[in-house]
Formats: sequence, C-alpha cells, structure tokens
Amino acid sequence: MQYLCKVEGRTRRDRVRNSAIRTNLGVKPAESILEGHKLRWFGYLLLIDQERTARKTYETRVEGRRPRGRPREESVKEAFRRRDMDWIRKRVMVQEHDIWSRLGKL
Repeated sequence: MQYLCKVEGRTRRDRVRNSAIRTNLGVKPAESILEGHKLRWFGYLLLIDQERTARKTYETRVEGRRPRGRPREESVKEAFRRRDMDWIRKRVMVQEHDIWSRLGKL
C-alpha cells in the first residue's frame, strides 16, 4: 500500500482509504488475486488423473475427530460461494475452459 500511495502522491495525512487508492489506480485487492490462483489450481486438480499424488492428497480425509483448535479451511468452497457459483457443477465448469478461465480472472 505504501508504494501505491507514493504512486498516487498521497500521504497518511491525506487520510484517504486504501480501497479508494486501489480503485483510482485500477489495482485489484490481494485477496481476489490469491483467490483466483486457488481456483485455477483447483481446476487443474480436477482435470488431472485420480492416481496423481496431488489429487489423492486433496481428496484424502482423515478418520476420527479433529483436535481442538482452528477448524479446517474450506477456501475453495468459500471462493465459489463468494462468486455465487454452484459447488456441485464444479466438474462441468472445469471442462468448459472459457468459463473456468474467466472465473480465475474475476
């Protein structure tokens, strides 16, 4: 953010919100960029063979109870929910390359 403020010629004294600076410069928030990377990786994961190690690792679920603490992160499902997309149709959408490539760039 410090770099973007300098590019726009703003200082902290100007009291301009970070979101306003990002929109003025046309920069996407970091969360949406990382989310797009996750979705692109997930699409690759669905297309590769089921015997590959990455796919096996993603689909593996551990038996028994989880210990106390932070819950399991469902980041890909959350990304689908934030973009108002159907989790059940994910395999169909991966096959339609045009839709999936636009999904990662939103």
